[in-house]
Amino acid sequence: MPVQAATKLPKNFLLYERTAREDMARDDPDDIYDYEETWLYDDRANQPLLANPCYTVAVATGPSTKIGLTGRKAVRSVTFSSQEYYGTQEQVIVYRSTKIAKKVMRDWKAAAARCARKGSKAQPMGVFRRKLYPSSLGDQAWAVKGYNTDDDDQWDAYVIVRRANAIIYYGGPRQKQQKKPFARDRRDAMKMLAKICRVASC
Repeated sequence: MPVQAATKLPKNFLLYERTAREDMARDDPDDIYDYEETWLYDDRANQPLLANPCYTVAVATGPSTKIGLTGRKAVRSVTFSSQEYYGTQEQVIVYRSTKIAKKVMRDWKAAAARCARKGSKAQPMGVFRRKLYPSSLGDQAWAVKGYNTDDDDQWDAYVIVRRANAIIYYGGPRQKQQKKPFARDRRDAMKMLAKICRVASC
């Protein structure tokens, strides 16, 4: 089970949180197939930013990013993973000030831009590259698509959005390239933006 909550976010505030909690409550340790599809929620104060600027979320390769770990007031994430290279990831982080949240976005953008130009080594082989697209969501946002040059199955896509002092993330691994890789992530981000001011200083 998750560690004791380290946030001030209301219970089930995230869009997929109730589903994750219910799934975790039903988990059967004796079911050998249960691990094939997994829901988890995370309240740890020091959990990494899920919007990793360089490495793929599709197979969780590479180190976690250290960006945005300080200055937090609240954080929670929900993830759904499958062995079939697809899934859903959701994260809401509220920082102590808008200034801090803006810096997190600047640091993330700089790192993501470097990886978009040069790529980053993926494990166990191939080079992982990203493409960034400006987005009109919130006060500041980017849509990001990534892929492994040596593996057609290693694709991911996500949106990272700032609204005041909160940062919202929706994304996950994709089964190969899609025509509209950000469609669901944008819809989810818009739903969260509609209520984020309940916890952010809008």
